[in-house]
Amino acid sequence: MKRTHDERFVRHGDVYIIDSLVSADDIRRNGKRLHDNVLAYGEVTGHTHALLDDSAYERYELDGKTYLIVSETGVSITHEEHGLGLIGAGVKEVRIDREYDYWAHMARQTSD
Repeated sequence: MKRTHDERFVRHGDVYIIDSLVSADDIRRNGKRLHDNVLAYGEVTGHTHALLDDSAYERYELDGKTYLIVSETGVSITHEEHGLGLIGAGVKEVRIDREYDYWAHMARQTSD
């Protein structure tokens, strides 16, 4: 299978920040601007994956996905357990890793 996009990403714990093919103009025109700097909240610990410099990024929601438009300087991301990370410039899609329990799903499918 031929790859049409060389997908590059930054991983910060269970948060993935992936280069996007959606243009910044399209996101700004059609997306909903988000003003919270937190990309993900810890379900158990309450820890957060938070962006540090509000002037270094724009955050949007479009078609059920979260996007960042990151300035040329990049933006730092921090978390209590994962420390400090850097997200490079460009248009990024934010994805959160999810746990899937196959056994529980299979049990639900077969129970009456």
